[in-house]
Amino acid sequence: MSSSPRQQTVRNAWINLIRDEALRARRPEVCKAAGVGVWIATYADADGSNAFPSAETLSKIVGCTDETVTRCVRLLIAVGLLQRKRRPNQSAVYQLVMPFERPDWDAHMHVWGESRQARARRLQKEREMAEFLAERQPRNPSADGNRNPSADGGQDPSEPVPGGGPEPVRGGKPTPPGTRPRTPPEPVPGRVPDTVPGGGDQYPLPKGRDPQLDHDVPGFPTQPDSRAGAREANDDPPGQHEPPAAAPAAVARCAACGHPLLPDPRRPGRDRHTHCTAQAAGGDAA
Repeated sequence: MSSSPRQQTVRNAWINLIRDEALRARRPEVCKAAGVGVWIATYADADGSNAFPSAETLSKIVGCTDETVTRCVRLLIAVGLLQRKRRPNQSAVYQLVMPFERPDWDAHMHVWGESRQARARRLQKEREMAEFLAERQPRNPSADGNRNPSADGGQDPSEPVPGGGPEPVRGGKPTPPGTRPRTPPEPVPGRVPDTVPGGGDQYPLPKGRDPQLDHDVPGFPTQPDSRAGAREANDDPPGQHEPPAAAPAAVARCAACGHPLLPDPRRPGRDRHTHCTAQAAGGDAA
């Protein structure tokens, strides 16, 4: 058996040191950095070199995100407990460092803040969430057709508008400068509102058409009504321009009995009924 005292490896000494620092500082950031540092030390050799776990592997072991692992490693490097050597297309190699004096955690706590990439990602997520909530926000239509009306109904029309611009409309959005505000038409004295005839559907006239339909509009000739029994729309009374009715034809009568004689196309010149002719022939024979 060897009588020489057992020497402690750099790896074990570093683990004991960082454990004591976590108990002394009692800060959540230091405790997280100590936990990640201990797991990095388990990958190192006895002299504290050749430790190359990736951030993804450490995040799975510790149970945190890759961003948290990056912050912990950045803090350990800032206080002088860890050194990192980057390799192309491979994970970085870490070296455990034994400090000559106690680390000053408070002086290097500013490196725990988020990086520029993390800040950009956080702002992007906030913008996307704001747009998503704006799309899902229900609209509040008002009775006058304005969307999302203000609680006070807009600007008070009694107050003067600075700059000589158009007066705002109550209950709606103000009229943009440089545009003419909409004003309702003034009523004409003594004019009776037009009545809508009863029955049927009323359709709005196309743009450019005269609302008065008592005269023909140029370019739109009136088509005659081709329905059976329909009469042209004019102001003449019915029957004024109708052709005169034909005179009734004289009714032929039988020369023997005097009753009406129906026309026979096969015998157009007959003047007696068939039975009257037979009776007359029988009387002559007797």
